[in-house]
Amino acid sequence: MIALRLAREWVAQGRRVTLLCGTFDGPLRSAVPRGVHTERLEPEIPRTPLSRLRLRRALSAAIARLRPDVLFLPGNFHHVLAGAVRDLPRRPKVVAKISNPLAPSAIPALRALLARAFRWAARDVDWFAAMSTGLADDVRALTGRAEVSVIFDPNIDTIINLPAARKVPGTGPLHLLAAGRLVEQKDFGLAVRVVAELAKHRDVRLTIAGDGPDAPRLARLARRLGVADRIALPGRLASIGPALDHADLLLITSRYEGGPAVAVEALERGVPVIATDCSHFLRDLLADGDCGAIVPSREPAAIAEAMLEWIDRQDRRPFSPAVVTEPFGTAFAARRYLDLFDRLAGAGGCAAAVSRSTPPRTGSESARRTRPLLRHRVRNYRPS
Repeated sequence: MIALRLAREWVAQGRRVTLLCGTFDGPLRSAVPRGVHTERLEPEIPRTPLSRLRLRRALSAAIARLRPDVLFLPGNFHHVLAGAVRDLPRRPKVVAKISNPLAPSAIPALRALLARAFRWAARDVDWFAAMSTGLADDVRALTGRAEVSVIFDPNIDTIINLPAARKVPGTGPLHLLAAGRLVEQKDFGLAVRVVAELAKHRDVRLTIAGDGPDAPRLARLARRLGVADRIALPGRLASIGPALDHADLLLITSRYEGGPAVAVEALERGVPVIATDCSHFLRDLLADGDCGAIVPSREPAAIAEAMLEWIDRQDRRPFSPAVVTEPFGTAFAARRYLDLFDRLAGAGGCAAAVSRSTPPRTGSESARRTRPLLRHRVRNYRPS
């Protein structure tokens, strides 16, 4: 729901936001915030492997009619749509969010091919908004362009404002939580093996919240390693909050991730995070060593050892959940985007911009208020 959260905040700041949809058929239509204008492209364009080519043609006509200041493309899937503005006489600025690695393959030839495809798809983008510093570095390396900002995804909507993180027990039972789809990418089997290693040193329990095809295999693995009594598989939870409230640490063992929202939710509730090196985003989130640690090894014994060493660190201090998670909240991200939109429109936005002043930020300073056009499909939206 990240794009819709941002749209809600932009409207609250007095901006006109139009959500262009390929189709209105979908369960998330009711989630569109009040005040956000929605328009369906004609003819209706359901999502298919080739739908982006049709969307690009239809989008050009819609942009010419609506004349926005900014076209916002909320993820990698949409980058090719930037070409819709190329031949318009009044061209809006195009801001594209980088939500996942652009050329994730380790095979040099395939990575080069993916990089070339990205440069072609995004050649009409004016500015990139990367959701981590690592992704921003990727964009610069692959394109040679400097027009990149880091804007973290708003993974939390309302910050709880806990006074301080809880203390992880140095002795006694250690309660770990892992959460997500039970699929190969998440590699919860590694989490089970880490518990088997930890159990050699102290009492430990692991709850793996989620459902998916790997559930039977994980249960068998726990029995084979002799830790079945230490592993709970409750299935998908209606809310992760209560499970986090009973956890001492969040354990992430994924092979790769974009921006795991559960890590932000954990820190928001004062729960530190121990993770494999699977995400650029986590490197930003856990830059403060008091919030947790990233373990470069995928060996269970090495992860267990790193976790115990982190727990036993004498210089570790409780972090402030509110301070750590503020950059990952909706209001903070929305302001960052609006600052970017205003700067781009002020440097040459189209004549259709709304010229009203924003509330002063420093002294009598005011900024041009842009009209973002959010390119999205209600039917096929998936939370980031």
